[in-house]
Amino acid sequence: MPMTKGRRRALLRKAGVKFDHFLDLENTRIAESRKQCGCDCKGGCKPDKCLCSMLEVCCLVDSEGYPCSCSPSLCQNPWGCERFEPVKFVVSPLKDDVSDPRFHRDPEGICLRISKLSCGSI
Repeated sequence: MPMTKGRRRALLRKAGVKFDHFLDLENTRIAESRKQCGCDCKGGCKPDKCLCSMLEVCCLVDSEGYPCSCSPSLCQNPWGCERFEPVKFVVSPLKDDVSDPRFHRDPEGICLRISKLSCGSI
């Protein structure tokens, strides 16, 4: 069973750890802001009402209702609507630079291979 926040803090205080109240507030603010993402459209999005559409980004549905609460099949966002499917994309690091357009170099210079897979190919 996980330790409660109070118990964990008591143990840390006993060990000499000091807590920064302002840092705690900032962490709480960041955690709350992360809950406020995506659109809250019910069913399909209307371009003039959808937050994602107004921000000129596509809607994204990782799981039902998060981060966007719209339905990908009914979404009318002109920027599109993506449904996250973990088996659809596989990213693997490579040692050598490759000029093939299926390869991409990330900001740190690591060459990544992006493979699009269908569910039947796994």
